[in-house]
Amino acid sequence: MTDIRFLQAYVDFVSPLPLTDIASRIAEVCFGGGEFVGQDEGIWDEIPALRLNRSVLGLDVVLGGGPGTDGGYTLEVSSKDSLGGPLPTDSEGSKAAICDFSSYLAVLLQQIPGVELRDQSAPQR
Repeated sequence: MTDIRFLQAYVDFVSPLPLTDIASRIAEVCFGGGEFVGQDEGIWDEIPALRLNRSVLGLDVVLGGGPGTDGGYTLEVSSKDSLGGPLPTDSEGSKAAICDFSSYLAVLLQQIPGVELRDQSAPQR
């Protein structure tokens, strides 16, 4: 059995909604409520971003981007820490220890009116 130590998901999507509005809808649909905060904290340097005000299963949740010209956003969810020790340094061991649930999260996001997924095969942040 694989020893999963780290969870992660990255989903790129577009929406005409402002950051705070789409964040509110994502909190409800994907995380059972909560509020996205951190508007002026510089979470992603020059990119507007918010973080969920509570941990869900020990995960950090960050949403960034804006409805500008392309309306592009990224939802990033990842473990706060690697549980059960550090991640293996070899590529196969590291790959086996990380559970990527981006596809699952993408299906949840598609339930939100006005959300259109981007090509998920593109490189992530």
